[in-house]
Amino acid sequence: AFLEESVRLARRSDDSGVLASALLNLADSLVAKGDDAAAERACRESLALYQASGHRVSVAICTYTLGVTHIHQGLKQEAAELFKSALVTFADAEYSVGISSAFEGIASLAASGGNAEAAARLVGAAEELLKTAGAILEPGERDLHDRTLQALAVQIDEAVLETWRMNGRAMRLDDAIACALDALEHLS
Repeated sequence: AFLEESVRLARRSDDSGVLASALLNLADSLVAKGDDAAAERACRESLALYQASGHRVSVAICTYTLGVTHIHQGLKQEAAELFKSALVTFADAEYSVGISSAFEGIASLAASGGNAEAAARLVGAAEELLKTAGAILEPGERDLHDRTLQALAVQIDEAVLETWRMNGRAMRLDDAIACALDALEHLS
């Protein structure tokens, strides 16, 4: 109720930046609650406002969040396109927390597509970026991360998973980005 109220108040403020931020916060909360349809609506409205303002990183954050809703709805190809767009923007802006989020999304797609090695490496790279930035996964991201690890645990031995995650943690950023883009090219 608090986030819905913040959106109502932001609409009254006539400040598109405040409204865009409130809508994105609401979308993140809705993703964490599993209400992907409502999250997508809020995120699309936020995205339009951020696009109009030219705030590229915020556009990429919305794009990433839309990608997560698309994964939950089984729209993997659309999610892949959204994650790729977000990753390119985050990398351009050198926004490591955003890059980490994009890696998590792409890892989820790679794991569901049977590319366990790329998925595990990207999870490791994402974990290292977050650790270096002193950041943590938000609830919706934590769910995606945990689901990816669960999918990987079914596909590969735990020791192999840990080795590949460690390899991902040790990757240079440009190599991890190349790994993510390659994984997107080879989705099944």
